[in-house]
Amino acid sequence: MIIFLAAVCCAAWLYLLALHGRFWNSGPVLREGKMLSADAKVAVVVPARDEAENIGHSLSSLLAQEYPGEFSVILVDDNST
Repeated sequence: MIIFLAAVCCAAWLYLLALHGRFWNSGPVLREGKMLSADAKVAVVVPARDEAENIGHSLSSLLAQEYPGEFSVILVDDNST
């Protein structure tokens, strides 16, 4: 019985890995050369607990990106010391 269950589990994983096509990737992927339309809104949420040394560089890098549509960056600080 254990060998049968192991074989079923192994077959299921082989199916997922070989035939189901990268099931572990989540969300849509933008293809190279294709951009989002200008009416698409993008919001970036940045968690920043105790990140005083690095947050300036991170936020300036995010804000320097070019995007034709509405783009917002939300900084969330949770009980920094």
